[in-house]
This record gives sequence, structure tokens and C-alpha cells, in this order.
Amino acid sequence: MYTIIDEKNKGGKRETKLSLMMTKMNMGTVVLADKTKLEYGQISNYKSGKQTNMMLDTAKKLCNALGTSLDETFGDGQVDFKTKLLAEVNAEIKKLDGRDAEGHLWYNKFKEMISNIK
Repeated sequence: MYTIIDEKNKGGKRETKLSLMMTKMNMGTVVLADKTKLEYGQISNYKSGKQTNMMLDTAKKLCNALGTSLDETFGDGQVDFKTKLLAEVNAEIKKLDGRDAEGHLWYNKFKEMISNIK
């Protein structure tokens, strides 16, 4: 498991979510760099926590290569109710047969209603 020295924590060690996910997916920095076409040093900096800000496109490349979601790799692990409900509705829409126009219509209306909740 990859840990770093956290200077703010006076020498204590901490792990980044990216390093944990890379370990879980059994993917090293070199392989991830090759799959994402990102520089080895850039991934190493993200993995170690040395660099914490990244472009969304970069985060998506990392997640796609790892086969994970943004939330799994970088999020706090908490998904709000609206996001969870939308994901469930989307999954149900994908299950519908293409000939079931009425089912698609109702699911899409429901999805729109959920999206408008603030």
C-alpha cells in the first residue's frame, strides 16, 4: 500500500484514495500512465498527494483506466439521495425494451422531475 509522509501531520502517514484504488485494482503507476497517456510523474504526484488539483478530463482518464467512478476514486464516498435516485432511474431506463415507448416516456418524465428537485 502506498503511503506518504504528511508534513501537516508531523510525519504521520496518510493514504490517498487514488493510491488505494490503484492498489485495489492492482495497477501500478507505469501501467496507469501508459493506459491514460499521462506522464508518469504527473500520476505519481496525484498518487502521493503532492498534487491535489487536477482537471476533470484528467480525473476521468484515470477513472476510465481503473474502471472506477469519480466518486470511488476521488469523492468522499457519500452520495446524496437525489444522485442515487437518478442513478437507479437511469438503470431502469436502460433495462426497458426499445419497443416500450410508454415505459420510456414515464421513466424520462420521472427523471426530469427528480432533476428539478433542489
